[in-house]
Amino acid sequence: MELEVARNLLREAVHKAKEQLTDREQEILDILLDERSEREMAARLGVSNSRAHALKTALFKKLRVLLSDYSIFSFVKEFL
Repeated sequence: MELEVARNLLREAVHKAKEQLTDREQEILDILLDERSEREMAARLGVSNSRAHALKTALFKKLRVLLSDYSIFSFVKEFL
């Protein structure tokens, strides 16, 4: 239950932060929000598994910065 609430709140905050992402970052985020694996993400993006992991890591770092302005981040950061 708590995790589901956190996911919903995070999705709301991410929607606001998403406007500041590049098209590629938005595509990666959409894949992750669809709860796809890194292997599935790699196949969809046409990159290696290690590159998919690096892209995901870079996106999470950027989202932490973008979401740090939202109070919701402090609530859900344990889930990231």
